[in-house]
Amino acid sequence: MALSYGDTKQTVGSTGQLPLNLLGIILADTLTLLAQRFFWAKQRERSAEKAQA
Repeated sequence: MALSYGDTKQTVGSTGQLPLNLLGIILADTLTLLAQRFFWAKQRERSAEKAQA
C-alpha cells in the first residue's frame, strides 16, 4: 500500500518487517508441532501402560 502512495520510507520498513513476521510464524508453528508430538507420545505411553496392566 505504501509503495502505491510513493512512501518509500514506509515501504522499506514494511519490507524489513515481513521476514521477521514470517520467521515468527515459522518458529511458533514449529514449537507448537514439537509440543504436540511430545504430548501425544506421553499419551501413547500412558495408553500402552494401561493396556499392559
